Amino acid sequence: MNGVTGIKDLSQARQWYRKSALQGYAEAQYQLASMYANGEGGEVLLTDAASWYRKAAQQGHAEAQHKIGSMYLNAVGVLKNERDAVTWIGRSAEQGNPQAQTQFGELYLSGLGVPENEEEAIKWFQKAATQGDPAAQYKLGRLYYKHFRLNGEKNEAIQWYKRAAYLGHSEAQFQLAEMYRDGDGVPKDYTTALKWYTRSASQGFGDAQLSLGIEYLLGSKISKDENKAFKWLSLAAWQGYANAQTLLGTLYLSGLGVEQDTILAYAWFNLAASKGFQEAKVQRDRLEDNMSPESISLAHDFTRKLVAEINH
Repeated sequence: MNGVTGIKDLSQARQWYRKSALQGYAEAQYQLASMYANGEGGEVLLTDAASWYRKAAQQGHAEAQHKIGSMYLNAVGVLKNERDAVTWIGRSAEQGNPQAQTQFGELYLSGLGVPENEEEAIKWFQKAATQGDPAAQYKLGRLYYKHFRLNGEKNEAIQWYKRAAYLGHSEAQFQLAEMYRDGDGVPKDYTTALKWYTRSASQGFGDAQLSLGIEYLLGSKISKDENKAFKWLSLAAWQGYANAQTLLGTLYLSGLGVEQDTILAYAWFNLAASKGFQEAKVQRDRLEDNMSPESISLAHDFTRKLVAEINH
């Protein structure tokens, strides 16, 4: 946490920031608001956080302007107000705050609180991207990739994806992996694709986890590894991916990469089937034909437990 040097007791820091904030110091107001928002040194006080962010924002504090704008946008600690959200996020963006610039671009891209304007969105994404904001770099990459179909801007897309990926943006890493896998605008290179899939998946990006799990299960382009397949498909399944849940059920049913468990196989099939995934329904119904009523009841209990844990 930035701010009062040498104060290790966060509750004490909170008191000192409050004293300074009451004297009108914008940075103290911002830090106090952040402590209220995050529950540092005491309970979470979102309404008070919004109030202090607003006070700092009114003094021109760029980060506070972005924070209070986001709170108005998402109805956190204040009533939702798109007009005030646009005002404060815009002021922060004009001061050069890259996170605010990215969010301002998103507002123009979606038409939320402002007229939809892709050119204006690109302008703000570029401002943030040149300051090294990976979210803006990724969004620029997506826009350029979309426009490639019309006017051949794929090279621009690749360059922005790469910048974002090297800064750790998991979705950009996944997109790069897909492009290297397919030779889409870059030489086909599955070793490089696997590197980016793994980096993205390791950060918890479900699409990458699913793709890695499938690749390790099939072994078509990399060495087949059922243990790794189980690992990545499990992670994607717990994120709610019905395809991964179905494949995980298959692994439990066959005992590939994990100890064979008919009950858990049924539970994962059942969960995916409840989302309308047809292959899971077929697998579940086929399995049910060979299960006792007691086992089926137990499997339904496990399904309910899975749902509760995933939604927790």
